[in-house]
Amino acid sequence: MINVIPRPNLTIHSKDIKGLFDPVVKEISNLVSQQVKEARMKKGAAIDVLFPFLDSPNNQMLTFTIQRIILVGGFSESPYLNKTLAEWCKVNRNIKLMRPEHPYVLFTSVKNFCPTS
Repeated sequence: MINVIPRPNLTIHSKDIKGLFDPVVKEISNLVSQQVKEARMKKGAAIDVLFPFLDSPNNQMLTFTIQRIILVGGFSESPYLNKTLAEWCKVNRNIKLMRPEHPYVLFTSVKNFCPTS
């Protein structure tokens, strides 16, 4: 006969788990906010790269808005991260938050397609 030694139970509440992820989610939100801010300051930059032959009327700088943010990578599957960023997007000009069905696969594909040297 095998003697089983009882082990104490450990209870972790959801608020405690959330507290572990709060700093990470906040940092991601801050990074997204900074990237959106920087992109908005570069008026016309993307259109110049994509369509350098287009001239705006009266040589005015073309401006555009950020309409979508696409989350990729393993942590993008987190419901908590998605909820937090969706709320941020709604408050910030109603940006649409998108996530592919398999975000980690897309991240790996993009990373392999665009290696950094």
